Amino acid sequence: MLVTVTETVGYGSYPVARKRPTDPSPGTGSDPTTVSENMIRVKESIGRVLEADGRIRSQIPIAGNHGKVIDPAGSCRTALTWVVGNNPMIISNWGTTDTVDDTTTSITLPFYVEFYNYRTFTLTLSSNGVVCFGGCSTAYRNTNLPSSSFSNATIFALWDDLYLAHDTTSEGIYYSTTGGVPNRQFTIEYYASRSSKLYRFQVIFDENSLGIVTIRYFQADDGGVSATIGVQESSTGSFMQYAADKANAVPVDSASTISPTLTLIFNSKTNTFTKTP
Repeated sequence: MLVTVTETVGYGSYPVARKRPTDPSPGTGSDPTTVSENMIRVKESIGRVLEADGRIRSQIPIAGNHGKVIDPAGSCRTALTWVVGNNPMIISNWGTTDTVDDTTTSITLPFYVEFYNYRTFTLTLSSNGVVCFGGCSTAYRNTNLPSSSFSNATIFALWDDLYLAHDTTSEGIYYSTTGGVPNRQFTIEYYASRSSKLYRFQVIFDENSLGIVTIRYFQADDGGVSATIGVQESSTGSFMQYAADKANAVPVDSASTISPTLTLIFNSKTNTFTKTP
């Protein structure tokens, strides 16, 4: 079913490129009640974004419903099954209306998160599959961990030279909050591509599980063969590496997959991680 967008803020009229906000200091700030990102809110299974001339710009499949991604010419690019939540938001303040490449942006969470003793309400997201506590590098050439390019606590969900073609497809980074205080869960979902290959994975923070991050994988067309997956405390501190340029590190699967094919849980307090299956 196609429905119209019920609220549009900024999408299609992106702000000019701007300096990233000052990196937050761990343990400071107040708990915000809303997230002030440029976004689109879609209330039902598939949202349709239209250009001024009426062309379909993209369709956003939501919450386990299948949808076609349409380019401006009208040809189907791929089908996508969305799993992030009932009302996910798309991050659109990248400073560009074209493909996002080697870029970072910040996002404010509804509760503070902690990892390797870094505590913050604000995370920095890299288009290359990396989530940072504080500043974040735009480095796209992955290495073994620890990486000297990242100075703070960092989550390498799928560090690779990824792209977000959000100008003509539904690719992007989406997020949602589920549950109630003090058991809220904040989910960040990447839908990205690289050389016509698609990737879908989530980074999840639980309000009542400080120091722990969960990463779920749904699709990786090349099996993560050129990616680094893991976490690190700093460029010289503790780290946990699951894979680096490893064949079949992540199950391939497809755009219709709605259950995670691989789940990694990293515990920074014990510096251990678990893998399922």
